[in-house]
Amino acid sequence: MTRRDVPRIELASKNGVSISCDVPTSLCCLTLGHWHHGISAGLLGTNDNEAGNKLMLPDGSVACSLEELSLTWQVDG
Repeated sequence: MTRRDVPRIELASKNGVSISCDVPTSLCCLTLGHWHHGISAGLLGTNDNEAGNKLMLPDGSVACSLEELSLTWQVDG
């Protein structure tokens, strides 16, 4: 399913994954289906509603600040 209402763009799949973007602010929101809960992870942690595993650094430790997180994950070039 694709829906486009200015100034918002929304995309959704049959399995419950959706993304919604507010064009003027360039802000997007990703929503995962229920079966993704607890098994998907990314730069900001595991999708399990546990605050203790957010802001993970490459070595598995937790960043003390957003600045530390962004500097640690920064790539060259």
